Amino acid sequence: MIKLIRLERAKMKFTKYTLSAVIISVVIILMTASMGIFAENGEIVFNGVKELLLAGDLLIRVSFTILAGVLLAQVVIKEFERDTIKILFTYPISRKKIMLAKLLVVFGMTMFLTLFSELLFISSITLLNNSFQITKEMIDFSMIKSYLIHTALFSGITTACIGLVPLYFGMIKKSVIVTISSAVVVSLVLNGNVGGDGISSNAFSFSLVPITLCIIGITMAYLAFFRIDRKDIL
Repeated sequence: MIKLIRLERAKMKFTKYTLSAVIISVVIILMTASMGIFAENGEIVFNGVKELLLAGDLLIRVSFTILAGVLLAQVVIKEFERDTIKILFTYPISRKKIMLAKLLVVFGMTMFLTLFSELLFISSITLLNNSFQITKEMIDFSMIKSYLIHTALFSGITTACIGLVPLYFGMIKKSVIVTISSAVVVSLVLNGNVGGDGISSNAFSFSLVPITLCIIGITMAYLAFFRIDRKDIL
């Protein structure tokens, strides 16, 4: 199993996606910081550090839920779309092991890249905020620690789980486009509906919503794993 996971990771070009994560993170950092630094006429964009960090976390979740869809499309769905999965299934290896290795790689990569982005964000935004006063508050070590433990870790795990939801739609149509499109929809529905109370009042802020979607994502992976031996999946 370890060898299968390593093989899948090698096939997906780890460096390529890590570089993509760095670029995404830099864009998010610049977007978030510029909103506060270049606010006109003394306009208050963020009501404190909490809103500043929530804004960055929201953008990270949106971006990496979509990236999870791209990973699913690349690692799993493309094999079915191009029928190359049939070649893999001719090897003397259990189909379930092949599928499990693919799903573990997608899950692990999504969580790693999300946490990597969160760490890069909090490090950079702390430096920028304390240097250019994006908010009136200073970010101290206790805030960084709280963000990493309570926000970043939760976002990393839930994004990796929710990122598996598009697997259902992708497997039905065996389409890369459908997989990525459904990832975009899931991401925007979960994170994009900011309410009247600002950034802190979107669907993700209600713990039951992301947890429910996590369960759905894990269920999709479970079904894909246990139905892989059925002929009609080909």
